[in-house]
Amino acid sequence: MDNKIKVYDLLDISGEIYLEFAKNNVKIYSIELKGDDVEEYFMKLIRGNNYA
Repeated sequence: MDNKIKVYDLLDISGEIYLEFAKNNVKIYSIELKGDDVEEYFMKLIRGNNYA
């Protein structure tokens, strides 16, 4: 099973996001910060990837 949570745009409050995960017993096994430009994000949506 591929359980992933993808967060777009809220990188400036990433600490708060991690804190909420911990409060709600969400286990984090890895964190990767990377960016997509608008065109790449849109193309992923069109191809049917569930990133939104």
